[in-house]
Amino acid sequence: MTLKKVFVLFLCVAAFSAIGCGGGGGGGGGGTTPTTWDFSGNLSLPDAASAGLSPSIRPAVTLGNLRVQAETTAGVPIKAVTVFSTGAYTLVLDAYPGAALVLRVLNSAGATIAGTKLTYLGTGDVLKPTTITATSTAFWLAMVNNTNLTENDLTGYQGQAAVQALITAFTNWLTTPAGTSFETWATANNATIVAAAAAVQANEKNIRAAYTALSTALTDATTTPAAKVTTLMSYIDTDFKYSDTAGTRAELESVCTARFDAYTLTTYSFSISSVTYNAANSTIEVVTNLSVTGTNKNFFQRH
Repeated sequence: MTLKKVFVLFLCVAAFSAIGCGGGGGGGGGGTTPTTWDFSGNLSLPDAASAGLSPSIRPAVTLGNLRVQAETTAGVPIKAVTVFSTGAYTLVLDAYPGAALVLRVLNSAGATIAGTKLTYLGTGDVLKPTTITATSTAFWLAMVNNTNLTENDLTGYQGQAAVQALITAFTNWLTTPAGTSFETWATANNATIVAAAAAVQANEKNIRAAYTALSTALTDATTTPAAKVTTLMSYIDTDFKYSDTAGTRAELESVCTARFDAYTLTTYSFSISSVTYNAANSTIEVVTNLSVTGTNKNFFQRH
């Protein structure tokens, strides 16, 4: 998938719509930083795992004897909670854990059996329930191998043979009655993990980096309006349409030129709310929180 230029299109239109009329400028709202971070969710392992794991891997065969431990990406434990018999767990942290967090599933002997890695956690994010599965664990292993990847990336490339091979291999370990430890299995299957990571492009990281670069470029007081438009249009594909049937790239460039001639952007910031791959048309949908502030260069002149 070549997706660099797709995701910024609606941002350009939305931003300039926000300051397109009126005198002073426009802006977006911000969220209140929470005082707790809720990572509660569910543990959903293959049915065979409940009774199939040997005592060396999982002494207790009921979900209620498992724990979910939040830890840093360096493996430093933060907090652990017991899983309910339904598979649900309630994990609330009293402090922001950082931009990335690992949720590790431990048996009653403290051995790892599953997990997941959460990335790009914002201080004001409204978190969705996290379901830990065999697939999320396979993704976590690939993300350890390549720290540029996210679960969204791996979900988008889940159809790749190498990614499927990793999911299958881990699921087989999880449901094998006589198995090795998680760490021993991971070492033995390192080639499978590496192959899966290599089959996935770090699109989400590239998208987020481009958001930052574009925001910086559009608010650079040292560049001319023409230079800003040139930078902005470098993100736009030649076959761009800003609706399903109309709105050409040339028209967008014309609108942007007029807006930059009329307004000075003082802030142009946007944060990603979600990233969703669409395998059907090889695109990524990016839901974005947008905030724009600008001043009209000719306050009393209509534009």
